Amino acid sequence: MTKVLICSIFRNAERNLEAYYTQLKEALKECSNIEFYYSAYENDSTDRTVDILHSLDWKSVFEGRYNIITENINTKFYGSSTDAERVQNLAAARNICLLAKNFYKEVDYVLVVEDDITYNKDTISKLLNFQEYHSISNVDIVSGASVQFNSAQFICRDIWATRRNEREEWGSFLPDAHNTPYGKYWSTFNGLILYKAKPFQEGVKWSAWNSRLNKWDCDTAVICEDFRKHGYSDIFIDHTSVITHWKQGIT
Repeated sequence: MTKVLICSIFRNAERNLEAYYTQLKEALKECSNIEFYYSAYENDSTDRTVDILHSLDWKSVFEGRYNIITENINTKFYGSSTDAERVQNLAAARNICLLAKNFYKEVDYVLVVEDDITYNKDTISKLLNFQEYHSISNVDIVSGASVQFNSAQFICRDIWATRRNEREEWGSFLPDAHNTPYGKYWSTFNGLILYKAKPFQEGVKWSAWNSRLNKWDCDTAVICEDFRKHGYSDIFIDHTSVITHWKQGIT
């Protein structure tokens, strides 16, 4: 049976959390013969995020295969920013979430799901079956396609992490993305993304330092760079798995 660890980090997510939970629960019903684990990490929220997070019925969805960590560590809340400290904090949070209870050592894939996105109930299933469905020989990373809120056009929202080649530091979807089912990219995140677990098991972890560019960078682009350094370079975006956001500007 395929095993998947779902990782989500939260901060000031009060307005999204219950909808996030309901949507995730419904999406997992579409994934037959998959054993899911769940790890959540929250820090420094000033709203009701912690109370809501602990009140949700994770046990009915994941049985004993879940872990929730909440803590106050007095980090600055940046919102949407390219500040070096922000991306370092995000990488640190993602690592705590990933490493909790060593779930990542037991699974085949790690699925990162942001709290502020909306997606069809078959999206997670599509990512899990992406390689087989498209008869691709190997897939190390595949994400959905996060589009700009209320846009009539297929415009990429995650322009910092979505890079078409190694020269881009701010990117977009491939030119004909709206007409093609998928594309191969240098890096991606887009809010809902599936990683092969083996690189994490071999030592790859989240970081905000881009050693190729020798600078602080988007943590979700750096993880793709570090997969590549370890020989995991087959990175895709499923253009048909469209993702939108509860409200433009939420981070």
